[in-house]
Amino acid sequence: MALHRRRLMLSLSALAMCSATRAAWAQADDAPLPHVALTFDDGPHPEQTPRLLDILDREQVPATFYVIGSCAERSPDVVRQAFLAGHDIGNHSWSHPILTRLSSEAVEVEISRTDDILMAINGERPNTIRAPYGATNDEVRAVAWPRSMMLWDVDTNDWRSRNTESVAREAVSRRGGVVLMHDIYPTTIAAVPSIIREYKARGFRFVTMSSYVEWQATDAIDLA
Repeated sequence: MALHRRRLMLSLSALAMCSATRAAWAQADDAPLPHVALTFDDGPHPEQTPRLLDILDREQVPATFYVIGSCAERSPDVVRQAFLAGHDIGNHSWSHPILTRLSSEAVEVEISRTDDILMAINGERPNTIRAPYGATNDEVRAVAWPRSMMLWDVDTNDWRSRNTESVAREAVSRRGGVVLMHDIYPTTIAAVPSIIREYKARGFRFVTMSSYVEWQATDAIDLA
């Protein structure tokens, strides 16, 4: 049942992306597509992430979780729950260091060790990587290649404000794109229903980062 649900979620996401891409042919080249990717870093959290998964399930919204490998090792059931529900699981390093301060060999360990634990949990290697703090350079990208090193369009600064209203306001402050949040703060989880309602009311489709890379759903950020 869980695997069937994951396949269904992924199929619906792909169908929405294809439909939106066809519609985009009739738009001006500089017209952004109405897509948004909700992304959550630094989990899984044993309490907050399941709360978030319940909200996403209720709203039938896919999201992307950039998980820390050491946290995934401690909470494999939460990672598996997110994966089987159809959400995207990305690599956010093993211990959340500033990768640009490490040797190429150390960066490789951070990424490959996280790949290994996520493969053990889900049976799949992550499609995308997000560097902690967004800190990347040519050496880090070379280690990650051929996978994309993903950044964001909207930084909610939820780690700084720890304020639900502020997080909700910042998350919808731009025309979609990639929204950065963290699934380790209860104030962020409390903001998600409002964020989803607002984007739905504005006609946005919710996509995962894997779909974002494949279909280039928005031109708001240079992912090269």
